[in-house]
Amino acid sequence: MKTQYMIDLPSHWLNTAEMLYTLGDAARRRILLLFEREEELNIQAIAGLFPFSRTNIAHHITVRR
Repeated sequence: MKTQYMIDLPSHWLNTAEMLYTLGDAARRRILLLFEREEELNIQAIAGLFPFSRTNIAHHITVRR
């Protein structure tokens, strides 16, 4: 058993962990599934499908680095 990872993830796992955390939110998964291949949607179009404000949608689709 690799107990050293109970405290910190290996550095090469950090991007994967961030992606999995992000996809843990149901609203983000639904927003992601709206897109067709190579399609571009604006916040207003997405917000029209959800009971969220445009500000809330913008929060969900903001890429943080």
